[in-house]
Amino acid sequence: MNRIIDYVFSMTPDRKERVVFGNQMQLYDNLDGELGDYASDEGQYPLPAKMKFSISFFCRHGSVKIRVNLIDYELKEGEFISFLSDSIVDGFSMSADCRMIALFFNNHSDTTLFDLDFVKFFLNQVLTEPVKVSLTPFYAEKYEQTYRLMKELLNTTDFRYQKEALQGCLKILAGLTAQCTVSAPPSITQHRHEEIFHRFLQLVRQHYRGHRELTFYADKLCLTPKYLGKAIREYSGRYPSDLIKGYVILEAKALLRSGNYTVKEIADLLNFPNPSFFGKYFKEAVGCSPMKY
Repeated sequence: MNRIIDYVFSMTPDRKERVVFGNQMQLYDNLDGELGDYASDEGQYPLPAKMKFSISFFCRHGSVKIRVNLIDYELKEGEFISFLSDSIVDGFSMSADCRMIALFFNNHSDTTLFDLDFVKFFLNQVLTEPVKVSLTPFYAEKYEQTYRLMKELLNTTDFRYQKEALQGCLKILAGLTAQCTVSAPPSITQHRHEEIFHRFLQLVRQHYRGHRELTFYADKLCLTPKYLGKAIREYSGRYPSDLIKGYVILEAKALLRSGNYTVKEIADLLNFPNPSFFGKYFKEAVGCSPMKY
């Protein structure tokens, strides 16, 4: 296995299937092209990689296998998956008959592009781990039709209202996936604790390598540690320390599995004072030492 790389938005392959909206969003598909073409080119997708942008995949036909954050997922016809930036991908393949759609969202996208209630749900439903949704045949067909419209409008160079049209299409895609989730979408009224929760997760994804203490994140959010802990627990049912630890352990597992780092090197990368402290931290979370893992 290769070293984990940071796969940034600018590194995505410039293929004929790609349609872009500035430096904010990219669309890929093989609905009408060669089956299984671009995704089978491992040279374009060096893995494992930490994806520095948010991604969604929709499998229209065939199947897609993807390993995200050390968990294997298989998408079959009509299934959709979405995951946030900083997820680690170390496996990706498509069946020979696969037809799929991929949407990439840059971390630095214009926030007003997604400032719609259902679009927020579409992007935030993944929280700390990927979420897979099964669309019924009717909604799967509408998903493809909406995607094709969005792609066609983005390819129309003299169309002056691309952003507004893109907002509308994203809202429809979000509504289709929300309709097919097990639980109902959240209220359109953004609760204070929900806002804190998502801001907290964003900070954790940026700083978990160097900061595991709650006070750091509370200071960043201009909150007391006590209030931050209460807000996170009431919204998610989880302790902030567990969420921070989840990201640290995920990174540690990926680095250990790569086979390219010693325990000491991993301890240094994750800013532990020494390998012994890292070993104790890892064992408490996983149940075995880093060496045994």
